[in-house]
Amino acid sequence: MLPLMFSDNHFMTIPGEVEPSSPLIFVFRQCIVTYKAPYFRILPPPPVTLGYSEFSLRTTILGNNPHARIICEIALYQNTRDWESKCQCWLREQYVRYVFGIKLHGMRDERNAQGQNHRSMTAKLWTQGAPPPGYIEWDFGTVQKHSQNPTGCNAAGHPEFQVQILTREIFWDPPIVAGVPIVVGYNAVVPPAVTIPSIIIDLYQIQQQ
Repeated sequence: MLPLMFSDNHFMTIPGEVEPSSPLIFVFRQCIVTYKAPYFRILPPPPVTLGYSEFSLRTTILGNNPHARIICEIALYQNTRDWESKCQCWLREQYVRYVFGIKLHGMRDERNAQGQNHRSMTAKLWTQGAPPPGYIEWDFGTVQKHSQNPTGCNAAGHPEFQVQILTREIFWDPPIVAGVPIVVGYNAVVPPAVTIPSIIIDLYQIQQQ
């Protein structure tokens, strides 16, 4: 069993943003000794009738919560620009190593041989510190975006439609000196019990949901 936690019910602040935000899913290591950065915090769900202020953000922190390392954002009604902007915002926090985003475009009237309505889908994987453009993109719906041509994502197991996330990045936890993470020369190390080098997400499986 991987010493990881998956959650979908925590709010976090994004550096530079006042209001907290909640990713659809995030992954973090099951450990309570990770560094708490001054701006990026895991927060409990907000009260229904109360808003957050900068003061409340700093006083309603759940103690000793580890940071998310992988963020997942899925957009259905949100436009592409706003979806991309939110995904990129998460990377302002260095503890976020990957942001995996999926944009579901409008359903088409045309159907495939299985009777399913055609739909274009876009996936992006942003990696912390990656050179420009900073992400890998997949067009993995039943038809290409802005086209009626098929994407080729028509069966499970196609390497070109698989997203790979290095497992070691989930355990990214640099040493802390005087309250500051020392990242120069640091390389994440997975626990000995973890033998999976990478997490593989098959986009065909997502397409078929």
